[in-house]
Amino acid sequence: MKTEITPQQKARRALINERKKNSLFWQVVHLLGSLQLALILLATIALACAIATFAESHFDTAVAHAAIYKAPWFMAWLTVLCINLFAVTLTRWPWKKNHAGFIITHYGIITLLLGAIIGMTWGFEGNVTLHRGMPLTKITTRKSVLQIESPSDTFLYLLPYDASVAHPSTKHPTRLSIPGTELQLIIDDWSKHLEQQPFLQESNDLKAPAALLLRLHSTLLHQEQIVPLTLANSAAATFDFFGLATLQFFSTLPASHPTSHHESQLVAMHFAPVIVFQDQPSEINITLSKDGNLVTITTPEGTSASYPRAALMGQKLPLGTTTIIVKEYWPDFKLVDGKPTTLSQQPKNPALRAEITFSSTTIEQPAGKTTPWLRMALNQDFKSIQYQLGRGPSIQKSGALAMNASMPLGWADWECTLLAAGPHEEIGYSVVPLQEKTEAKSDHSSASPGFHAYLADQEHHQQGPAQWVISGAVTPLMLEHQMVRVAYGLELKSVPFSIELLNFEVPRDEGTETPSDFCATVRFKNLKTGATRDGLIHMNHPASFPGTFWANFTGFNYKFSQAEWNPRDLEETTLQVLYDPGWLFKWVGSLAICLGIAMMFYWGKKK
Repeated sequence: MKTEITPQQKARRALINERKKNSLFWQVVHLLGSLQLALILLATIALACAIATFAESHFDTAVAHAAIYKAPWFMAWLTVLCINLFAVTLTRWPWKKNHAGFIITHYGIITLLLGAIIGMTWGFEGNVTLHRGMPLTKITTRKSVLQIESPSDTFLYLLPYDASVAHPSTKHPTRLSIPGTELQLIIDDWSKHLEQQPFLQESNDLKAPAALLLRLHSTLLHQEQIVPLTLANSAAATFDFFGLATLQFFSTLPASHPTSHHESQLVAMHFAPVIVFQDQPSEINITLSKDGNLVTITTPEGTSASYPRAALMGQKLPLGTTTIIVKEYWPDFKLVDGKPTTLSQQPKNPALRAEITFSSTTIEQPAGKTTPWLRMALNQDFKSIQYQLGRGPSIQKSGALAMNASMPLGWADWECTLLAAGPHEEIGYSVVPLQEKTEAKSDHSSASPGFHAYLADQEHHQQGPAQWVISGAVTPLMLEHQMVRVAYGLELKSVPFSIELLNFEVPRDEGTETPSDFCATVRFKNLKTGATRDGLIHMNHPASFPGTFWANFTGFNYKFSQAEWNPRDLEETTLQVLYDPGWLFKWVGSLAICLGIAMMFYWGKKK
């Protein structure tokens, strides 16, 4: 059944045919605004978005952005779609009232796409780590860049490069020309997890300080840490073990002296023991059998032994440097007027009081410091170290550790191995992928991405030694007497203001150590005018700069949200930064689309 063509439709078709026949402009307009072109554009964009979604879920967000969302071809495709949408509205000329919803919807889509293009081109997401009293003017973005220093003019050349997206390999390396030279930078491999491993090398300078290299390893946690310590200065001679313990290297170990300690334990069957001690506890555990006739003593090392209670009454029981005496016994224990007594001679609630005397070797320790520590000094044979292992002022263990030998630290299952030591040493670093290390290690918290590269002179068929270039460090690459410094990492974007951390607080849930909020007070300073503005940032409540009504309205506004914090340093915090100059276009476009659709489906029907 054929649909009848109205006179208005006949007149419109005639007008379109006349335009195409007499005007090149209208021929181009109708070509660009054709439905066939729109379907091709939309199908291609839909397919590209589907592929990007797959790449984002199976590979990396950066891969999806670089290959599709922010690729030049995708931007060009969106631009052509905007032209198609604009041309479609021109094909309806002259416009009538019933065209209003159609036109507003299409212009809304164009405005929305324009905002997306502006945001992807000139906007950015990043982060900034602030320390109290240290204002910053640069934001670390999520864009990876490569910085090359040319040996011809020592100028620094910056270019976008993401090794995780480029996926260089031996078969398909990335070749970059060094400006002003005949050299090329050849990138033939990459890794997500590179780590700088320290090593010791003998110094020709006899004034170089002594140094040692330790390996800390935990089998249960699948972690290891290579620790270099040197007597160059106090900071280099100290290592903070995740804030839980301290390792220190000395020229000679601190003097120690024996100290006597006394402890009293009240042990009963039906309530927790009452332990009274001075300076430090003995860590000895005493339990009593149900009938009160057997006493079990467990040492801090975990060994246990049972003794008849009657044999211990008033007698000294020596356990190494510790002495235990059972002073009193109550078969049916109860406190009456604050004094212990027995209600009967039946063992209904047996209890005893034991006195423990023990000695320990102590050293000077700063007040309030009770965390474990390991102190070391190099022996004169330079093949072993003397060590003291303890907690607070007390030395729990001491001895010598030979080269390549290991010892338990008593910190969970952590062990310490002496890898190298020497009287005049320099600390060097080599970059290695974590995949080359033990497969058991799964902690990549200290790892950084990077790539494998070398210099080449294709004309003279020369090639320099290859090295791993790790993110965040400057790596010199050599080819005979020519050196090129290469740096790889995230882009630092300058902003027209400074941001400074004034205060950072972590409120806790009442009665717990669980954070209830993260509150950062920051100060913004306009670098041109010097004007300052303070902002409070906490969960779900960002701060912004300039923060004015028009800045918020137009989108030319930097928004700062709480991202990370350091539990060991409350004078540090990390903020997420968002700058989207296309914000206004996106919102105006979205509102126009909603308005246009409403006009087409509701207002048009009433007409």
